[in-house]
Amino acid sequence: MRRGPGGVPETRLFNFQLGGADGVDPTSHRSNLGDDQVPIYQAPELRKGLASPDPRTDLFSLGAVAYLVFTGQAPGTSLAAIDERLIADRHLDARAVSDGIPEPVVELIAEATHTTVALRFDDAAQWVEFLLDAAAQATAAPAAPEPSPLDARKGDVVAGFLVHGVLGHGASSRVLEVERDDGRRFALKVSLGPDHDDRLRAEARALARLRHPRIVELEGPAERQPLMIGGRPCLLMSLAGETLQRELAAHGAVSLDYAARYGTDLLGALEHLEERELLHRDIKPANVGVGAVHKKAASLTLFDFSLAAADPADVRVGTAAYRDPEVAARGRWTPPPIATAPR
Repeated sequence: MRRGPGGVPETRLFNFQLGGADGVDPTSHRSNLGDDQVPIYQAPELRKGLASPDPRTDLFSLGAVAYLVFTGQAPGTSLAAIDERLIADRHLDARAVSDGIPEPVVELIAEATHTTVALRFDDAAQWVEFLLDAAAQATAAPAAPEPSPLDARKGDVVAGFLVHGVLGHGASSRVLEVERDDGRRFALKVSLGPDHDDRLRAEARALARLRHPRIVELEGPAERQPLMIGGRPCLLMSLAGETLQRELAAHGAVSLDYAARYGTDLLGALEHLEERELLHRDIKPANVGVGAVHKKAASLTLFDFSLAAADPADVRVGTAAYRDPEVAARGRWTPPPIATAPR
């Protein structure tokens, strides 16, 4: 940490000697490349050689550092001590040091440091956002001028909307859960900058053409134009629920009944897209939400139409792991026949 312009503290990450290219084995074990404190902050599967490094191994380290910041103590005095804690609790529990640490912070540290890799938080940027929200809420200062939607945190009021937290954060937008004065809650999607404004406006036009119970719905003025809040275009949409990606990470595979229901929901949404001659281009677990309808049964809702207006010849858009492998061979995105959902 150092002092930046105006004396503001700045954090810098350094010492990348433990990094390496995929498939390359080090000539010296990683434990020989750092001081005695390094292993205490490493994911257990990494220092024990049980798995190859991936972003979730670094997320464990983020959680361990957050533990140090909020408790004032290292996660353990030795490797044996930290291993004993992880065996007993399955994660780092900040309440072992103090009951005064805010519960959201305790839960976020636990989610980042779980010994089961699949149960760790799946998005480091979003985890940091949630941690900042939790810390800001715990140290809330007296009322300040209304923040920009790009900087808003839980408890802030933006354009008359009460912010309940951050739902997601991508390369082109930030999504907040907000509440209107009538008590209804929505997702507020905010463009991160001028380079992404056209994509947000295109998404508004796409959503204006859709009306289906299993597709997120655009709220707002009749002309379906983005709202302007703090100089940034924003979309106000119905909530889709927890993402299927996080649902599966937290609870594992769903039952056959739920799998059939979710499949029917998704096919119904795709049938509607086919009728409107509109392509989503990025259908994946992170872009479908799971929530209760009429508080009786969980259903699936498709969202994030930010690529709906992308150039059909751009075969690289979307997430590679979920992209039709034949798109590249065809040389463009084309609407394929879609099976009709059972009625």
